[in-house]
Amino acid sequence: MLTIDRVSGRALVPDELFAQLTARIAHDHPEMATDMPARIMDQALAFLAACATATEPLGPSDLVDIGWHTFILHTREYAVFCQRIAGR
Repeated sequence: MLTIDRVSGRALVPDELFAQLTARIAHDHPEMATDMPARIMDQALAFLAACATATEPLGPSDLVDIGWHTFILHTREYAVFCQRIAGR
């Protein structure tokens, strides 16, 4: 399990994966401002890292949920991330 200490969500995945995820959000949500996909993905990754150590259930905002579900579509990368961040 990775110890998280004030790291941005974006720093938790390789740049190439982050770019793929944000491009998918931009494609699926063309109505969004151009900076929103990166902001959404950064916060989705931070949310998932917080879930790894939370002692109470956490729920995402609607925008963070978009990022989370986008990441889930990248099944292998998502599984690797969960194993590395949460140990499961």
